[in-house]
Amino acid sequence: VEAARDGSVYIVDSANDRVQVFDAALKHRATFGPAFGLSGPKYLAIDGDRIWLADEYNHRILLFDRAHKLLGVLGSGKRGRAADAFHKPEAVLARAPHVWVIDTYNDRIVLKNINDFQRFAHVVIGDQNANAPAFQIMHQMANFADGDRVYPGEGFVEQEHLRFAQQCA
Repeated sequence: VEAARDGSVYIVDSANDRVQVFDAALKHRATFGPAFGLSGPKYLAIDGDRIWLADEYNHRILLFDRAHKLLGVLGSGKRGRAADAFHKPEAVLARAPHVWVIDTYNDRIVLKNINDFQRFAHVVIGDQNANAPAFQIMHQMANFADGDRVYPGEGFVEQEHLRFAQQCA
């Protein structure tokens, strides 16, 4: 569940592969997702007029505008460890100019600068190799970031974020 500045409420309905939108009075306003072939959508994040949605079983992150028009896709759509691939991404957090993706089954957090959407180049916190994970990523990211800190699940990665955010700047 995520609320927009105008009071709209977005609810990810994973079992039905869709997102439902309600107004501030909780009156149903829209449904989107089936036309985009969602498979197990998880968490979404609203950043201004942009909506970021983790599409877990399609191994991608979708970017929509507030009219639910698809603006872009992060990830190849196939499971992988490469820079342009995810393995069941479960959570996304967006605070311009950055997007954090919890790439759960790759045991990593991917930090992306959204000002350069065409370049998937990013910073990875966690296991970049197919070896033992550098640290376990929690299955849920708390929807909280304040300046130089991001709080994924139960973990706190302030030091890593500071170092990596400087590389993305």
